[in-house]
Amino acid sequence: MTDIPEHLASYLAGFPAEVQRLLRTVHQTIRQAAPDAEERLSYGMPAFFQHGAVAYFGAFKHHIGLYPPVADAALRERAAAYCGPKGNLQFPLDQPIPHALIAEIVRARRRTALPAPAPRPRFPAPAPLPLIPCSTRSRSSPTPLPPPGFHATTSSNRSSPSSSPLPMSSGNTATRR
Repeated sequence: MTDIPEHLASYLAGFPAEVQRLLRTVHQTIRQAAPDAEERLSYGMPAFFQHGAVAYFGAFKHHIGLYPPVADAALRERAAAYCGPKGNLQFPLDQPIPHALIAEIVRARRRTALPAPAPRPRFPAPAPLPLIPCSTRSRSSPTPLPPPGFHATTSSNRSSPSSSPLPMSSGNTATRR
C-alpha cells in the first residue's frame, strides 16, 4: 500500500485490522479515480473534494458507506444492489468491495462537479454622477426655512373645527352656540 494521509491514519485507528484494510483499498480506489481531488475529513469521515464534494466514505458496524448518492441513472441502476435508505451506497463488510464500480462513480462525480461560475453582482453598478463645474452652479441663496413650530394650513382646513390644530377649551362659550 501507499502512504496514507495523516487524517486518514487517525480515522483508521479506531477500526479492526480487516476494516482498516478495506478502508485503505477504498481510499486507494477513490484516489486513483480522482487524482487531483483534495482530501480531508468532513462530517467525521474521509472525503475528496474537487470543485465540490466528489466522495465521502466511512466504516460502520456492518458496511462501508459511500456518499453522496449516485446521480447518473445508468450507474444508479448498476449500484442498486448496494443502495442504502437515502440513496447512499452500503458495501457489506462480508462481501467483496466493487472497486471498479466505485471508481466509475467517482469519475462520474468529478465530471459533474464543475467549477462554480464567478459570482455575479447582485445589483448593477450605479451610473457615475456627472461632474458639474463650479462656475455653472447657482450662486443664489438657499430658500429660508420656516420658523420652528410653524404649521402650514390651507383656508379649507381652518373652517372645520375638527381639523383645527389647537384644541378648543371648555371655558370658551362665545365660539360655541
